Amino acid sequence: MVDDACNKLRVTYLSIVNSGISPLSLNTSTSIKVYNSIVIPKALYGCELWTSISTED
Repeated sequence: MVDDACNKLRVTYLSIVNSGISPLSLNTSTSIKVYNSIVIPKALYGCELWTSISTED
């Protein structure tokens, strides 16, 4: 489950960058707002279920 969240985070971030919105071309505060409003929520979706993860996961 954690690996899935990491992959979602990576894919979401790369899809934003590949769409032409580069973090280097944005104002720092705008880049942070995009990251916090799009990337983080997508990665954390369903995280309330992570409490059932065993140590092997």
